Amino acid sequence: MVGPHAPQEVKDAWMEAAKEVNANGAGIKRNGMMSHISQMMVQRCNKMLRGETDYSDILGSTVGTAIRATKQHCTIWIILWRLRIEA
Repeated sequence: MVGPHAPQEVKDAWMEAAKEVNANGAGIKRNGMMSHISQMMVQRCNKMLRGETDYSDILGSTVGTAIRATKQHCTIWIILWRLRIEA
């Protein structure tokens, strides 16, 4: 999960979006295969390379931090729609 500290509202929106597009925003399909290298995956890799230990936490701990992350990465724009917040 890319938002282990995100509020439940964000996690629910993420999961609904993943079902709708048959991928999870990180470019991984339900069958476990990568469909593409997403900007979210690049961000996670950059955090790992910088030595950050919580590299999976790219959505933050609030709806606001999740919105900022989604604005940076349009591969998960549908989360904004699910949260009913305009980009």
